[in-house]
Amino acid sequence: MEQKPEKSPLLAGILSGLLPGLGQFYNRQWGKGIGFLVVFFLLASTVTSSYDPQEVRRAALMEKASKTLDVFMSVAMLLLGLVVWSVFDAFRTAQGPRSRMYGY
Repeated sequence: MEQKPEKSPLLAGILSGLLPGLGQFYNRQWGKGIGFLVVFFLLASTVTSSYDPQEVRRAALMEKASKTLDVFMSVAMLLLGLVVWSVFDAFRTAQGPRSRMYGY
């Protein structure tokens, strides 16, 4: 009986930390990897398009909240959550079903 080589949970987590979806590709979860990548790029493009340094500077000088800054921070938090979720998912998947069954 041929044994499959085990995946490294640490490597899977690191890959997903670098770019969400890479750890899933490493774990051979193609659809999930594409999903994480697509959502990552959508959120990242929203973050970059919603950030206006001049408006943030103006709002800081006036000590007043900026709608642009609110959108930027909200989407940035979603982006951070996606990265954490991707890392956790890749790490747990690479551990395999046996280790998840016993809780480690």
